[in-house]
Amino acid sequence: MSTTENTVILIVEPDPELREHYRASLSSLPGLEILVEEGGPAGMAKAQECGRLDLLVTEAIMPDLDGINLYVQVAAKFPAMKCVVLTEYDLSDYAQWLATATVLTKPLAADILQHEVAEILALDRASQMEPPRPKAVVTQPVVAQAQSEPAMDLSQLLPGVTIGTYTLGASLPVTEWGPAFVSKQAGVNRQVRLIFYDTHSAYSAADFVAYFQRLAASPHPNQLVIYEVSQADGLTFVAEELWTSGNLDAAVQSGATQDARTVAHYCKQSLAALVHRQREAMRIVTPSDVLVSSTGVVKVGHLHPTPGVTPVLLPAQMSALAAMFKPMIAPASPGSQMAVAFLDRLSTGQLQPADSIAQVEQLTIALAPEKTLVKTREQIAAEKAMQESHAKMKYYIKQGCIALAIVFAILGYVVYDQFFKSQFTDFSSMMHMGPADYVNSQGATVHVGEFWMDEYEVTIYQYSQFLNAVASKGGYAAVKAEFCPNASATKKSFEPQEWSTLKEAARRHSAFYGSRKEDMLTPDSPVFGVDFYDAQAYAKWKGKRLPTAAEWEFAARGPTGNLYPWGAEFVENNANTGVDFVAGRPDMGGDKDGFKAVNPVNKTPKDVSFSGVKNLMGNLSEWTSTEGPLRIGEPTKIVMGGNWMLEPKPISLKMLGAKIPDDRQRWLGIRCVSEKAPELPTEKK
Repeated sequence: MSTTENTVILIVEPDPELREHYRASLSSLPGLEILVEEGGPAGMAKAQECGRLDLLVTEAIMPDLDGINLYVQVAAKFPAMKCVVLTEYDLSDYAQWLATATVLTKPLAADILQHEVAEILALDRASQMEPPRPKAVVTQPVVAQAQSEPAMDLSQLLPGVTIGTYTLGASLPVTEWGPAFVSKQAGVNRQVRLIFYDTHSAYSAADFVAYFQRLAASPHPNQLVIYEVSQADGLTFVAEELWTSGNLDAAVQSGATQDARTVAHYCKQSLAALVHRQREAMRIVTPSDVLVSSTGVVKVGHLHPTPGVTPVLLPAQMSALAAMFKPMIAPASPGSQMAVAFLDRLSTGQLQPADSIAQVEQLTIALAPEKTLVKTREQIAAEKAMQESHAKMKYYIKQGCIALAIVFAILGYVVYDQFFKSQFTDFSSMMHMGPADYVNSQGATVHVGEFWMDEYEVTIYQYSQFLNAVASKGGYAAVKAEFCPNASATKKSFEPQEWSTLKEAARRHSAFYGSRKEDMLTPDSPVFGVDFYDAQAYAKWKGKRLPTAAEWEFAARGPTGNLYPWGAEFVENNANTGVDFVAGRPDMGGDKDGFKAVNPVNKTPKDVSFSGVKNLMGNLSEWTSTEGPLRIGEPTKIVMGGNWMLEPKPISLKMLGAKIPDDRQRWLGIRCVSEKAPELPTEKK
């Protein structure tokens, strides 16, 4: 129980990196006792232990107990407690429960959290921070107040001038709200576009602030990121994502055409942004509003209607998109007729918003080029050698030269071994467990049946073989029904996040995160950045399945309930964990366990449980088939195990909680189980 005279703050955040980021940013404030927990239930338990709690800082969306319900329940014990809710989502539907809370929109710079907490708690921070700035909140918009004697006016804005935490760079074209500048934000060291409100514009200051706060509170991948709406030195401004690429205006004006697949891709992303904003008043979209990067990322710019202009509804926007994209389709390109037919339906109002999104997604999948199985020169040579060997073997058998045939068979095997087996280590071994009863980390007795579990995580090489097999069968669309019929409609590939970069780094034995020899990826490194459907599909392809959370925990803790796979005490150099991970600094860390990021699956032999299964405490966490609690109405899957970024803690069902199935992380991978004995020898545990 806390008996301190200091101000007591409880931070509840599931993400270990963000949790440490928030704690560190607030630790510089005077007179604080900072408590930290990883999730809703743990936060609730900690609050019940406290004799005093002045401020709760919590993530809104968490498994088991979300931040809003946590706030309501803790406030029942501490009625005077303040609360800061952190989120990436629109929480306007929860306004009645958040009327007295402060809602901050992620991503969040450390200095902003400091300012808000200091302001809420009325701390003396004059020696540490600049004056507070308004924030992008959901509950009550911050309206710019007129200044009788402003510290600066717009005419003083020049490159090199500092406004709040921003240093102005080159001037940009004047916007409908006022002047704009390329600027660099101190602390987070990022370039943004600052748009300053001009009192001579057609908008009121309240309208300017409210519009950008609504965008900040409702982010979307296909709209520009709003970092903050703020005031400093008598000026009101917004900091938003700096877009350095172009738009579609030049392409439309020149009459240039694109293949149908590219146009469908542009249309899909533009449509997603407009459907997301359908409750926002908008003017008609134009080609200059559709921003396109060189890598194919599409974002829709600001469509705030000029005063006096009648806003348009979503059907009119859909028709405008169809009229924009239809002339861009090259008539001779594959799938052009399909794309034109879809745009015709879009333009005539035949499609509802949800139907339009589903159909354009199906169109982009249909137009995706089929992947073919790519073989290396070594593989081609090996296959050719084997074919020649077999042909010669048949010839000499027919001639009665059995001895000579044996020689060629041996030579063929040598070639096969040379080009296939010697390149990659065989990590196909499985460990035998159960049936058994055990006491789990929650104190309940659980029965598990007989099963075999992969000794190691699935490697990059093993997963690449799966992708090759998928390509040989006609690609994702051809095998979806077989491997993952339950996948979301938006999924279109089994490729992991950043697959091209990951695969090339493994092929070259080069760095992906970190720079030392120990940090190089190899084909024997575990595959990561996979979602649940990727993991499920791989397991089905191998004739296996994903483990249940109970099977996974039994394999790690054993019948005696070890806190760690190897025993009761944590040993730093036994496993590749986050004990020495330094967030955002790939040049640091690795001094305790020997690795800054993932390691080849056979390089931490001491991270082994009673069952003989490796890397359950570190390296990568892993998907299970066990359902978790609903998250924002969406189903989840339990994720088990420690990883190279996670602070080490005893094995339990709540190490990481649940993730939505399409979540992809650099610390999340695959391990399979089977109820059937593998062909390879195994050891029973």
